[in-house]
Amino acid sequence: MSGSLLIATTAATVVLDQPCGKGTASNTRVIPHRPGVISCAAWNGEGDALFGFRSGKVERLDREGASKGALYASDAPVVAIVLKDPNTAFIGGENKIATLNIETRDVIEPIINTPSGLKSLDFCSEKGLLSITTESGVLLHSLSTNTQVSLNLRKLASPPAGTAFHPSRHGTLVVFAGSQLAIYDVTKPNIPLKIISLSTREPILDGIFLTGSSKSILGVATLGGEINLIDIDNARPIVGKFDVQESLCRISCLNNSRLVVGTHTGRVLVQTDKTFSPIWSGEGEITVLAIPRIFVSPRSAASTAGAVKSGSTVGNAAARKLPLSPRVAATRVMKTIPPSTSS
Repeated sequence: MSGSLLIATTAATVVLDQPCGKGTASNTRVIPHRPGVISCAAWNGEGDALFGFRSGKVERLDREGASKGALYASDAPVVAIVLKDPNTAFIGGENKIATLNIETRDVIEPIINTPSGLKSLDFCSEKGLLSITTESGVLLHSLSTNTQVSLNLRKLASPPAGTAFHPSRHGTLVVFAGSQLAIYDVTKPNIPLKIISLSTREPILDGIFLTGSSKSILGVATLGGEINLIDIDNARPIVGKFDVQESLCRISCLNNSRLVVGTHTGRVLVQTDKTFSPIWSGEGEITVLAIPRIFVSPRSAASTAGAVKSGSTVGNAAARKLPLSPRVAATRVMKTIPPSTSS
């Protein structure tokens, strides 16, 4: 399961089991096509996947691709889905973020309003922080106090495209903006600790931390096809570089150690020793690359601390999240979306 990859295009949805990076996978499962365009997804390690659609609905599918019905409906496109725990998800629309109980389909108060169009979401369970990237900036939303603080982005030349929490230093946040990366301490949002500039003029698409080795390396993809491996603690931070010479639209990883990218022409490429190799191609633009998120309870994590490195949990766009702390007590239920079997 941990080596599987969920792929959605504007025309099809498939699951690749154990992609090997040599043009084939051990098994390819085609999920029946859903009406509408899938814009984002989150995949629980237990097998169920949540799909967000540009039409504003969120649908739940089991590991075989069978629909479990609509979970949520909105009048705006679903931009991002992030799992808080196995039973709770943050559903990001263009101007609001809802917290959804997956089993009961209830939306939990409070709904988080965003001041401008949402671009992406990231979640740090240890800090209880949502990083909310919008058209105008980056907000850090505290779940415990229901308050927000804005990052000071004045030193950056371009608007932000997304963020990534460091997998072991939970108070460290990386912001992607244009061809720059800004590293922040979330307790000091007024000034970045460091700014790293890439040599390319192509804007950064997104980035993801790889934790399969002793040191967390950040993989960063640009829209033009350049991929950089970055050690944010190094005086010379760029430790690897690839150019796939294709326009990229998605980035994820396999087994926390190999980058995977999707192209506008429907191809999926995986990192090998010195290059990126194709593992799948289909019709339409790649809209989702998701891997199963494994959740580890605090008790389990403590008992296996000697065997499991920090940050070894798998996540998605998402794909960089950590084992979760005990869930914040549920608050008053606002509304219920009735079960549905239709698509």
